[in-house]
Amino acid sequence: MDTIINNASGRVLDITRLVGRAGRVLTGVDRVELAYLRRFLADDVPCYFIARTSYGYVLLDRSGGQSILRATLKGEWGQSDLLSRLRFKMPKRVQAAQSFVRKHRVARCGRSRLALMLSEHLPKGVDLYIVGHTNLEFEFVSAFKLSVDARVHVMIHDTIPLDYPEVQRPQTVTDFNRQLRVVSEEADRVIAVSKVTNDSLTPHLQRHGRVPPIIVAHPGIDPVMPRYAEIPPDLDLSRPYFVTVGTIEPRKYHSLLLEVWESLDTEERPLLLICGNRGWLNQTVFEALDRGVPDVIEVPDLSDSALAAVVHGSKGMLFPSIAEGFGMPPIEAAALGTPVVCADLPVYRETLGDRIVYLDPQDNYSWRETVNELKTNEDGERVAYVSLPKWDDHFAAVLGVATASLES
Repeated sequence: MDTIINNASGRVLDITRLVGRAGRVLTGVDRVELAYLRRFLADDVPCYFIARTSYGYVLLDRSGGQSILRATLKGEWGQSDLLSRLRFKMPKRVQAAQSFVRKHRVARCGRSRLALMLSEHLPKGVDLYIVGHTNLEFEFVSAFKLSVDARVHVMIHDTIPLDYPEVQRPQTVTDFNRQLRVVSEEADRVIAVSKVTNDSLTPHLQRHGRVPPIIVAHPGIDPVMPRYAEIPPDLDLSRPYFVTVGTIEPRKYHSLLLEVWESLDTEERPLLLICGNRGWLNQTVFEALDRGVPDVIEVPDLSDSALAAVVHGSKGMLFPSIAEGFGMPPIEAAALGTPVVCADLPVYRETLGDRIVYLDPQDNYSWRETVNELKTNEDGERVAYVSLPKWDDHFAAVLGVATASLES
């Protein structure tokens, strides 16, 4: 038997991750959560939003959600209240954001009273969507199920913490394994962002005893207009350059690119722009960058439009990441007409087919020769050679028809 999700009594979106990222450039998962916020506000179905703060949970209605959307897009969260200021170790931007959600709430409660708050303010049979995993806990999910008989939909972006534990913090591996146990026991449906994620997820869920119904829905990617005027004025891009985009963490394999750059002819070496913030477990790369690698520049915290301009004007995007669940940057680069060179991952065969260059991330020679070849290409008009996946297609799958007969 099928049920139309659009006929639900209401939708609830966990926006804890967005609130926690206030004031920062939004990355992949943040942008997905933002897209869900926009869509729920645009539809006629009753919608609610919940965030966990330092003082418990805050529930917002449609009006509150609209305020959150405006604050996220404008980066204007106002001043921190006294409660937030008492959390003096919390970043000021998060202090302001948590104050903001409390100001626009319809209800708030301590962690132990969540079920009571939900039963007083939500209709029965709502659909809870968890896109980020901040609240993917038994306590949180069970409160929704027991109080308002909610159906729980969880998005899984990848299974990298379990597939590549050596490039993760130990706590991340432990937390993710616990979250998948919650998914196995409590989720009514799983949304996988790619077939690759679906295929890797299933055996992990089987270990926990139950595999909920899974749908595959590629996330949409909003087009961004390159704005060269937003590129920092001290960033001189008059020379040929390449770009890589993403957090500087082990699986992104920046170490390969640093080795390639050190091996290039010093007189004709292009620039390499590393666009992303420093992450974790990558001390060797951090130390190399701190010492200085010739013609390699870190460029964190670019606006979306500035980043699009940097990518658009480059000789190519280099993406030697050894694991991705979906991976937006190469798709975005291809949609700008920029040549893309990637590690040969199944997810890019799924999303980009044979339209980019695939190289073995262990083959430094091939990466060096490809850079030498691309740097001599004439800079003609850039023409997109892939289409960006559309959010309408994603939501047609997610909010259209879902299986109601749930396996146990």
